[in-house]
Amino acid sequence: MKGFGPFLTGVIVGGLAVFASLSYHFIRTKDGVEMVPKLSPVFTETYVDARTFTPAHWAEKKSLVAAITRANKLEKIVGGQVGDQMQQTVQGFVDQLGNVPGGQQR
Repeated sequence: MKGFGPFLTGVIVGGLAVFASLSYHFIRTKDGVEMVPKLSPVFTETYVDARTFTPAHWAEKKSLVAAITRANKLEKIVGGQVGDQMQQTVQGFVDQLGNVPGGQQR
């Protein structure tokens, strides 16, 4: 039974890692790492390095931008990297998304 403790620790750490990757986006920005709740439990876009994102990159990541918007962190994460025109574009397609499938309406 000497090996059961490390096994149990591994199971707990692994379970927490799976939960975090299904529940949150971890977005690396120039100011650090931001944690944003996901709109639906999927493994995609768990870690995103957005330090060099251009407006075209953000336009490709519509579900990520929707999650950032719902978390009220659009200005903090996207705002420092793009101008007002891009923020208006991003807000436009977030408005078009409306109720994102699997997302929770606030």
